Amino acid sequence: MGPYKMFYWDIAKLAPNQELESEMINSYLMHIVKKNNQQQGGKQVLCIDSFEMTNVWQGESTKLKCDPTKYDVILGAVNEPNHWILTIILTVS
Repeated sequence: MGPYKMFYWDIAKLAPNQELESEMINSYLMHIVKKNNQQQGGKQVLCIDSFEMTNVWQGESTKLKCDPTKYDVILGAVNEPNHWILTIILTVS
């Protein structure tokens, strides 16, 4: 799905008491953002994958290849041990 590869064992991780893999979360967020950007005329959303968003969250340097100031909303997931945090950044115009 997009740049992310999904395998059968990734789908099996959707069962109760299983830990979600970053590929599953990243591909789902990318799908939501792509669908939103196609439907919306105005607000553009940027999806940052969980590895980069975790770096942003921890204050580490990032390797973003786009200008985040060109987007209205930035969406991503942060991985803390055994926990995922959805991050939504509303940019100021």
